[in-house]
Amino acid sequence: MSVDILPPGLNGPVATVAASVPASLRSSLCAGWRRLLRWNARIEDSLIGDALGVLFLFSELVAFLWLAPLFGPFLQ
Repeated sequence: MSVDILPPGLNGPVATVAASVPASLRSSLCAGWRRLLRWNARIEDSLIGDALGVLFLFSELVAFLWLAPLFGPFLQ
């Protein structure tokens, strides 16, 4: 004995896999961008973000000190 909860006209399937429309490329890119922004905010608010900031600042200083003698003749 089956019990129908829905009204008589709503017993059919909601959607089939073949009839579903895939998401557009733009919406998937926007979703990826939002995910990237969330990860960026999460990293910036953590100790890992602080460590990465110090690492990149130190590496920029080393790169500047290494490249300064090479660009010195061009700046004169």
